Amino acid sequence: MIEKYWIIKGVFEEEDDNGIPYRWMTSEAKVWLPKKEEKYLTLKLFSPFPDFEQTVTIYLDDKKVECITLLNGWHTYTIEKRNQDTITLKAKKTLPKKIDERILAVRISDIATSETVPQATIDTRKDIACLMQEKETAEKEYTQRGSDYSWWKRIHKRFQKNSQKKR
Repeated sequence: MIEKYWIIKGVFEEEDDNGIPYRWMTSEAKVWLPKKEEKYLTLKLFSPFPDFEQTVTIYLDDKKVECITLLNGWHTYTIEKRNQDTITLKAKKTLPKKIDERILAVRISDIATSETVPQATIDTRKDIACLMQEKETAEKEYTQRGSDYSWWKRIHKRFQKNSQKKR
């Protein structure tokens, strides 16, 4: 849970999504992490935006280390961790004010460190890049042949099923 770490700024009070405790973050959140020798940083995040529309740039001790593209819904993302004290998350988009008066970007359910990559994670570089490439191929097919995007929809559905099985 996020409570094990010291929230420095940019995160609201805890809420609940069908038994999943989480906190909304604003466009930027900063959390203190205890220094550990563990190799990976795992984030359980929820994007309210359609696939590939939200990105979160991750900084460890104010050094940019990764920019991850989020899928819609709850997903777990893992990056390599260095021995830093703070993690800063910067989201590209926020929800419109008409939905909520607060500035809301991404839900955070968990931040954890580990020695190995947890099984139910998305390898941010491999899986997202693969999906983006498949989407680009489907878009080209759509513009060239006027297809109905059914190929992309099938690939996307298969990816979602596989990621559900890993949980």
